[in-house]
Parts: sequence; C-alpha cells; structure tokens
Amino acid sequence: MVKKLTALKQLTSLASHVLTSQASLSGIVQELSVKIAKNRSRLKEVAQDLTLMMKLLRAYAAGTYHEVPWKSMVSIVAACLYFLNPLDLVPDFLVLGMIDDVQVVMLTAALVRGDLRKFKKFLAQQKQNEKES
Repeated sequence: MVKKLTALKQLTSLASHVLTSQASLSGIVQELSVKIAKNRSRLKEVAQDLTLMMKLLRAYAAGTYHEVPWKSMVSIVAACLYFLNPLDLVPDFLVLGMIDDVQVVMLTAALVRGDLRKFKKFLAQQKQNEKES
C-alpha cells in the first residue's frame, strides 16, 4: 500500500510539472493520439472520454481553454501518464494489460465529469461559431 501511495504522489508531481511545460504537454497529446489509435478496439469503454481528455490537454497547451481547475488538470494528466506507461500495474503487452489503464481512465473521467462536460460545451460552441463565420 505504501508503494502505491508513493507511486501516486510521484505521478501527480510529474503531472503538475508537465502542466507547466507546453512542450511536455504537447508531447503527451501526441503520444496519446498514437496509443488511442492503436488500441481503439481495446478501449471501447473509455475511448470517448480519453479522446475528450486529449482534446482538453491540447486546448490547454494551446492556451485556448483554461476554464478547468488545476486539480482536475493534474488528475487528467496523471491518468494519461499512467495510460501511456506500458509497464504499469498490469503491463500492456499482457492479454489483459489494458484493464488497469481503462479503470484509471474511467475513475478519472468520473472525478472530472463536470469539467469534461463544460469543455464539451465549449467545443460545441466553437464549432457553432465557425459555422456562423
């Protein structure tokens, strides 16, 4: 249990650091894009949430959307870092290797559901504004 808490602290610390670097955040978005595309069939339950989180990180890095609490952003980045780590609790190369990744993404999405809804509305409004232009 102590090891898990230490790993969680390290992950959230890394996530906080990543959020202060546009280059690091952009790199994570790129890696997410590739891993989601490669594993879409294994991510059925969370593909939409993970894709929305990726879009939120992209908008945050670009400076076009900051209407999300710092804690939520740290949670999202930490979940994405966990998802990107192939040697996490259940290594991804195993048959059920994505099960822990899916659980972490599901839990995080549930924790930040309100923030994801607000961002989704923001995206819809942007799309509407583009149509009207």
